[in-house]
Amino acid sequence: MKMKISDLRACDCCGSPVGFSFYVLRVSMAIVKPNSARQVFGLTAMLGGSLALSESFAPGADDAVIVLSDQDSSMGEEIYLCQECYILKAVRVCELAEIRSYKKAGA
Repeated sequence: MKMKISDLRACDCCGSPVGFSFYVLRVSMAIVKPNSARQVFGLTAMLGGSLALSESFAPGADDAVIVLSDQDSSMGEEIYLCQECYILKAVRVCELAEIRSYKKAGA
């Protein structure tokens, strides 16, 4: 992923500038497609438990899991963390994602 300097913002945890080296956490919901999963697991059972082999042959294996932000960027959040917050603080990722979502919505 490439970013412009103008895309940078403060750390979402402490509010300080992120600096030259920082962390970007992407938070998104993912969904397992039931039919694709059944195909893979059924074939796994028939092939003696080899998931890797089953995923090679099952028709729906390549898109069995959908990450919603890959489909629509508005379905995910990016959290910026400075090194200090990432390493030293107990960060509540879900809470920060919700706060970021409200800020983006202008609430």
